[in-house]
Amino acid sequence: MNQFGDGISWEIHVDQVVEKEKVICHQGESKEIEEAVRFIKTDTPLKDRQAIDCGCHVGRWIDCIKRYVPNYTGVDQCTKALAVVEQNRPGTPTYHCMLWDIPFKDQFDFACTIAVLQHNKLEEQER
Repeated sequence: MNQFGDGISWEIHVDQVVEKEKVICHQGESKEIEEAVRFIKTDTPLKDRQAIDCGCHVGRWIDCIKRYVPNYTGVDQCTKALAVVEQNRPGTPTYHCMLWDIPFKDQFDFACTIAVLQHNKLEEQER
């Protein structure tokens, strides 16, 4: 079973989010994402911009990110979390892999990791 660096099971965490919190997608605005998106090249038309959500988990930030960068791809190491993304946002591109094994290079205009890196061991964070 995959675990966070601090020993918390990814699968158990999915159950907590889905069954207890009942919060799948963040519905509010995100000043942090809005401010970060300002750094995207202004000559890239909005419809062509690409975002990658590293450690997307159950897709909590999909709607918020897509407000600013419409072409969204999620990456996570937990297949159970990615199944929740597919259930709630069918057809959303997702990839199952560790962050340091992402199979992409230089194709995204925006990348984010929200509440992800601190859950990994120090040597994993450095990767």
